[in-house]
Formats: sequence, C-alpha cells, structure tokens
Amino acid sequence: MASRNITLYQAVEDRNNCDEVEQNGPYKCVSGNAWLGAGYYFWDTNISLAHWWGRTAYRGTYMVCRIDYVCDYDAVFDLVGNMEALQLMKQTSAFLNSVGKPCTVSGAIEYLKRQTDFRKKYVAVRAKDEKSPEKEDRMFFIRGDRPYLNLNPRIQFCFFDKSVFNGYEYKIVYPEKYTAVVDMTDMTI
Repeated sequence: MASRNITLYQAVEDRNNCDEVEQNGPYKCVSGNAWLGAGYYFWDTNISLAHWWGRTAYRGTYMVCRIDYVCDYDAVFDLVGNMEALQLMKQTSAFLNSVGKPCTVSGAIEYLKRQTDFRKKYVAVRAKDEKSPEKEDRMFFIRGDRPYLNLNPRIQFCFFDKSVFNGYEYKIVYPEKYTAVVDMTDMTI
C-alpha cells in the first residue's frame, strides 16, 4: 500500500501549558491499561473522538492536538483492514493461551515486539474496538436485519517511537483560546 496523508488527533490534559505542549508533543501513554501497549496514541481522522476522549479521560479539561502525517501503511500493523495482521494476532493469542498465558491485545503485541522482528517491520499499530455505535452512527445493510455498518468507528493509531513525527507540526486545535492569533497591527503602543 502506498503512503497516504492522514490527520491524527491526540487529546491531552489542559494544564494551561500550551507552549510546552506544542513544543514537546506528542505525548506517550504508558498506562498499564493502554489497549495497544505503551506508545503515542492518536485518533484516526475523527476529531469528535478526540473530544470524546478529552471529556472522558480528562473530565473536560483537555486540549486536542493535530498532526497532518504522511503514513506509510506498509509500516503499520493494521488490525482494522489487514486480514494477515488479524490472523497473526489470532495465532499469537492461540499460542499464548496454549502455554497457559491468557492474553490481551496489548499482551500479544508486546509478545510480538519481544519475540519477533515486529519492531523492525512496524512503526505503529492501528486498531478499532467493537463497541456498539450510537443509533445515528449505524447504517443497516438490509432493512429489518441486525448487521450494520458503523459510520463512526473508534479507530486509533499507537506509534512506538516519537521520532516518526520529526519534521511534523504538532498543533493545538482545541480549545480556541490556544488557537486564536492575535493581530498586532491595530495595537497602539
């Protein structure tokens, strides 16, 4: 697959430190309950999900930052649209379970990082959960049938290393108080 331009959004806690955030972001998640393991998490294209996460994780005191990134999808372990990646996860889960190590998604990814050439091949993991969407985000394939298309899937990227963003601008896009440009031409001294 060729490289493609994508917009990535990261929600971070608002500590009234906008300059520091834009200079030092993106920020790494090292939480023990990170779905895809430690890394730099971004919402794929959908800013409304970054706002949802900001309201949820930071109780409404958050910033949303944006990176317009050129993504080499060959270097992404894509659990959204790549059946080979999904099959490898299934095999890894089966193996870990067979040796008495029940696993999670992040556990399987960490195993692949430690035991295979995974880190040499990939810079990120892309995944989505299977949470049922709101009714307005469902489009049924056949009227009256249960299967539907989720029009607002929660898709995330987890990048392993911050260096992939060298040369990219990490910019706050919310709240507006950090995005407003002051026009100094009409000011008197």
